[in-house]
Amino acid sequence: MTGTTTHLLHVSSIDRGARQIRRIGWLAIAMLAFAGHAGAQTHNDTIRGTVTTDSGKVLPDADIIVTMAPMRDSRATKTDSSGRYTMVFANGTGDYLVHISAVGYETFRKRVTRTGTDSIFSVDARLSHAGVQKLAAVNVTAAKPKPDRERFLFGAGVGAAEQIASGVNGAVSPDQAGDLAAIGAMVPGVATTPGGLSVGGLSADQNSTTLNGMAFSGADIPRAAQTNVRVTSSTYDPSRGWFGGLNENVELSQGNIFSQRRADMTIDAPALQYTDPISARMGQRFSNVGLDFGGDGSMSEDKYVYNYGIHAGRHSSDAVSLSGAAPDLLQRAGVSADSAERLFNILSAAGVPLRARGVPSSNINQNLSFIGRIDHAPYNWANFTPAKTTWGLLAYGKISNDNLLGITPTATLASGGSSSQQMGTLQALFSTYLHGDYLNEERSAFSYSRNRTEPFLSLPGGHVLVASSFPDGTGGLTSLNFGGNSSMLSDTRQWTWETTSETQFYARGKAAHRVKLNADSRLDGVSQNVSSNSLGSFSFNSLADLAANQPSSFSRSLNAPRLSGSVWNGFAAIGDLWRVSPTFQILYGGRFEANRYTSAPAYNPGVESTFGLRTDDAPNTVHFSPRMGFTWIRQKGGPSLMFNRIGEFRTEAPSYVRGGIGEFRNILPANLLSNASIATGLPGGLQTISCVGPATPVPDWNQYMSDPSLVPTQCLAGGAPAFSDAAPSVQLFDPAYTAPRTWRANLAYSSQFRKYLTYTIEGLYSLNLNQPGRVDVNFGNVPRFTLADEGRPVFVDPGSIVNTSGSISTVDARVSPSFGHVIDNVSTLTSRSRQVTLSASPILDGISNWYLAFNYTLADTRARESGFDGSTFGSPVDRSWARGNLDVRHQLLLQGGYAYKSVSLSFFGRLQSGLPFTPMVGGDVNGDGLANDRAFIFNPATITDASLATATRSLMASSSQNVRDCLTKQIGQPAERNSCDGPWTTALNAQLSYGRLIPFTKHYGTIALALSNPLGGLDQLLHGAGHLRGWGTSAYPDPVLYRPTGFDPATDRFKYVINPRFGDTRPTNTLLRAPFRATIDISLELGRSIQQQQLDRWIMPGRGGRKGPKLSVKELVRRYARNVPDPYQSILDESDSLLLAPNQSVALAKADTAYMARVDTVWQSLGQYLYALPDNFDPADALKRQESDVQAAWDLARDDVKKTLPQILSPIQMKLLPWIPALLIKATGPVKIRMFMMGG
Repeated sequence: MTGTTTHLLHVSSIDRGARQIRRIGWLAIAMLAFAGHAGAQTHNDTIRGTVTTDSGKVLPDADIIVTMAPMRDSRATKTDSSGRYTMVFANGTGDYLVHISAVGYETFRKRVTRTGTDSIFSVDARLSHAGVQKLAAVNVTAAKPKPDRERFLFGAGVGAAEQIASGVNGAVSPDQAGDLAAIGAMVPGVATTPGGLSVGGLSADQNSTTLNGMAFSGADIPRAAQTNVRVTSSTYDPSRGWFGGLNENVELSQGNIFSQRRADMTIDAPALQYTDPISARMGQRFSNVGLDFGGDGSMSEDKYVYNYGIHAGRHSSDAVSLSGAAPDLLQRAGVSADSAERLFNILSAAGVPLRARGVPSSNINQNLSFIGRIDHAPYNWANFTPAKTTWGLLAYGKISNDNLLGITPTATLASGGSSSQQMGTLQALFSTYLHGDYLNEERSAFSYSRNRTEPFLSLPGGHVLVASSFPDGTGGLTSLNFGGNSSMLSDTRQWTWETTSETQFYARGKAAHRVKLNADSRLDGVSQNVSSNSLGSFSFNSLADLAANQPSSFSRSLNAPRLSGSVWNGFAAIGDLWRVSPTFQILYGGRFEANRYTSAPAYNPGVESTFGLRTDDAPNTVHFSPRMGFTWIRQKGGPSLMFNRIGEFRTEAPSYVRGGIGEFRNILPANLLSNASIATGLPGGLQTISCVGPATPVPDWNQYMSDPSLVPTQCLAGGAPAFSDAAPSVQLFDPAYTAPRTWRANLAYSSQFRKYLTYTIEGLYSLNLNQPGRVDVNFGNVPRFTLADEGRPVFVDPGSIVNTSGSISTVDARVSPSFGHVIDNVSTLTSRSRQVTLSASPILDGISNWYLAFNYTLADTRARESGFDGSTFGSPVDRSWARGNLDVRHQLLLQGGYAYKSVSLSFFGRLQSGLPFTPMVGGDVNGDGLANDRAFIFNPATITDASLATATRSLMASSSQNVRDCLTKQIGQPAERNSCDGPWTTALNAQLSYGRLIPFTKHYGTIALALSNPLGGLDQLLHGAGHLRGWGTSAYPDPVLYRPTGFDPATDRFKYVINPRFGDTRPTNTLLRAPFRATIDISLELGRSIQQQQLDRWIMPGRGGRKGPKLSVKELVRRYARNVPDPYQSILDESDSLLLAPNQSVALAKADTAYMARVDTVWQSLGQYLYALPDNFDPADALKRQESDVQAAWDLARDDVKKTLPQILSPIQMKLLPWIPALLIKATGPVKIRMFMMGG
């Protein structure tokens, strides 16, 4: 370490992190790495002996601890019934310290070393009885261990695959600094998908978000509050659960008696955003202002501590709709300008408005949020002993609104809407010690949220399929939206009341077993007024059909009652943290979970008589989940935290093995039964109508505008019955339905390469069981004919297909015409996931102004699904294994930074392989009533449809390589599920920061220029706006390959048109953009410095009328001396671990005496100066003197150990020094460490 050593905080924790996985194949990589590390030439040493009393009797159950030098590995055992013990050390060094103890006997210690080639060491011990007086003293003074109160683990829990999100400054752009999804994406092995974060191939709905371990519905938090975000994919603490994917726990800690204030301001301006004209016209240039303020500290003479943060933000951008889009923008959307113009003329003639009254011209989002807590002081600050009883309150609230939703270049302004959101959480905590050493904590929390959306126009929706050709020879096939959007009319309210109780104690009063008992009761409720498609929607196959007012279909939902429901979930858990030895811990236990819905859907006897299933079944379940994890610390040290101008970095122990296996189970939500409660098939429930072809009503838009009640409520009278469907649909739950669960195992090995690099290999395996699925039990599954050329079975008669459009009525495919879809919700699907992550970063103790780290994850996910849940070519009943929908094979994270004086530059990048997708048909062509049909890849050389053959050749010639490969390998056969690969995505953020004390103030400030997507700016700079490569943009391909436009019953063939933009994610053919932008981010540390606060706390009492006694010189010296720990004493405290020889201990003690005498002169001088200050002393002068003397003490300690320690300790012992003397040895300049003691 050179120069000034910056703010370094190193914290040891008894609870350390973890990971274990025992499962096939992929874990071989991690195991081989572990074996390779240990597979060099071995030399086994055996230490054995017999322990007897001074009277010669054998002594069973005596504690044996053997420490191997020089690496300080310790192992523990006990003597057997004959007083014997044996311990084997692989790769033994021949140098050991043997420690033997038993209750009531004197302790025995002996150091043994190898002589010659000896590998067996005999160490017999004869223990003398301790004197009665001495034994009594031990019994009187010994205190039972006491569990800590609300301790957030500094690192990972025992065995856990988890990490507290940290890294370089600017890893997340300032406008997303509190966004939990963006923070979670910083963690290796967590995949980003369009639906959210994914672990183990599971969707984001199997994740959970908690606030201090309790239910939390928020998606972001104010950045100015002092919080950590812990991202967990497996934890072996049985008290944590109700997730199958990952858990993000926001840890809002208690405040402390030193007060801090923080303020941040974020500014985004269009002038600081560099993008191509398409992105600018899309409204992706925006203005954003964010203000944050927060702080933590104490009040009321330290009786209470607090921690809070407030955020206010406003984001605005231009609104871009179909009616206002420029021709080049429309072309990127797949629509020609003349097609759009023709659409406008048709709509105007039909009386369909292009915009509605009150529709804003710009999109504005405003939000205000707060998070905070206040606690009765948890400690006696004078001596840091826990208070017997404490309590606290925590609150979170947020309000936001978005004035423009659903508006894109493929929709008219009138088809959008607006939204608003309110949410809040209140938690209460009561904690007390029972009988002195039993810790009981009770928590209760209530959360409420309300989300409302409202459409601009009360009118049926309209969709028209438009085929366009462009001068450059390309084309597009796009669905355009107009009219209203009644699906936006919704009002959803959700609430949660959760109460939890936790009791911790050490079994038998010994620290070896910390037992934790938990019980939790949670009641969730939901109320939804969702008028999905309440005014219906018309579909048109072409602009010509729209001009002729000939829709291909019409659907509408009628009698949609308000949805409501509630469910109770609870668990009871027991866990034992067994400290087998100082370096080996096991956490094991189990978790009983149960749930019960407070009501069930109504019973429909007709459904049971027809299908043998009841509609009033509710999934009330009971389940037990076992877990076990371990951590073996191979080399002591850590966890640690370092923060400097580059960022904040967390590390674990220098070398460890950890892992575990356990079951994780999702919670069953309150809205699970909502649809089933209104879709029972009984009168008064939800009713839907579906009209196809000749049964489709002819829309009269002018009438609907004047009176929405005139919107059709039935299909066209006189239409063919097969094309009219008003049969009630039913939703029900299988009697065996249960919550999704995951068996997950992990194994991690971490070590160091020389003194420069820390690396970790971790394997994670997930077996995902009871995954939710659907089966339409009213589907007949009887093929009526087979499509020519494709070989695809069709489950309706040809007469149920509209020849002119290819639309299908599925009435023929049903078991009973009295019902529509009868969906049986099942939990029978399965998937499995394997991944290995390799991480490497520099050893933090050896860096001062640079950082570079990378993480690479290789993963594989397979899933077993039916056509009802995914895609099918034949019967939707069939199930098959295939690549999972969220299979992200490769992921690379890279971050780094460099600091010079007051300036720092940092970056964070992510490279991720694309998600798989399936070539699909844009409609139902097999008659199962679902748009789930995989495409048949026609061979253009043999297909009879000349236009389709030409379009296929054109697509294969012009498409990207990954699309071409996908189609070519499957030509002439049905497409396989997830057989195509989406494009790789890249993301990069960087930040340039400058920080210093603000002139004429005592406050520290930082101004940063945060660069979001500099790859996008580089892409445009190198390739120009017309030839972008899409760098830095997340692209999601269109999976629709064909759309049916007609049917020929004579040849049993559908007529298809090809989508010329199938799978295309190139910027020239899409609207996807992520502009390069520079964000100004200003941060200020406002309150008084901690140095000043310490001075005030120790000097002001007894002066100027302040309460409290004036501290004596002796007391001032005692308190200030703790600010610079005694480096020699820290070495002597680890004499066993360092295997100090007697002469070394004597030399260190002598050096310590001389050092303490010298440093005491510094403290005596400071104490006398401060004591003599008058009541009206100058605070600035006193602070300057305090800091000067503290620095002088650090300099004295540095110079003393650098001169003395090399003369006393061996080179190996020098490498194993505790962190304070190690830091002093390495430092070549002033050591800017400050340890602020809060108590007396």
